[in-house]
Amino acid sequence: MTAARRAGVQRVIALALRSRGKTSTRLALALATAAGMTEAVAPFSADEPQFYVLGTDGRAFCGVATPRETGSPFAAGRFTDANRPSRAGAKLSEALAYADGFLGGAPRAGRWLELGAFPGGMTAVLAENAAHVTAVDRRERPAALAGAANVTWHEIDVEAFSSPHAYDALVSDLNGPPLPAAQTVARLAAALAPQSLVIHTLKLSRWDALERDLDAVSAVFGSAGLRLEAVRHFCANRRELTLFAKSQNETFR
Repeated sequence: MTAARRAGVQRVIALALRSRGKTSTRLALALATAAGMTEAVAPFSADEPQFYVLGTDGRAFCGVATPRETGSPFAAGRFTDANRPSRAGAKLSEALAYADGFLGGAPRAGRWLELGAFPGGMTAVLAENAAHVTAVDRRERPAALAGAANVTWHEIDVEAFSSPHAYDALVSDLNGPPLPAAQTVARLAAALAPQSLVIHTLKLSRWDALERDLDAVSAVFGSAGLRLEAVRHFCANRRELTLFAKSQNETFR
């Protein structure tokens, strides 16, 4: 949408809202939706103002704010991706969109290391967004990934995995208690280049243990030279958080 057309739609919406009736409210919301003004799509800029409309029965509120100010560029904070039928794939799609908008971008041309890859939902997303993916899981490679030429699947327990390669980013969706999973990520962070991105799913032991689990994982990451950049609870997250960190290692193997 051009800037001129967008401004025109905004004026029409503002006029409709001044009428204060249910019909005008619905008209305003319909115009905003039809114009794509209530649903941001990736890529986006965290500091580019966007037009927001929040509607209830008989009332509507609108305004202009940046995604950085609201915490999300998406309508009602809800990220949707119809191309991601799996929850794991949806989690990573939203995480990549967040990294692109708020953290300087995810390395699309780089080499990614994925831990806890089965059943392949995140792997499929990475295969579309990375030059090469090294996927690690003790279960066999899913048939759905048979045609992904840029995916190398290691059928091995992550605790036994080591690699001579250096990676530009790491994504982890490991099951199990929070601390052992974080320790595995910390160990393999030695293979990350400086400023490499880490996206890690923190599976909480209990909701009331959130602060304890997060503090423990943050300490493990810090000891491995991983600086925590952001903690988010995305739409596809359940009793878990998505952590973003960057490697501070000046030397790596």
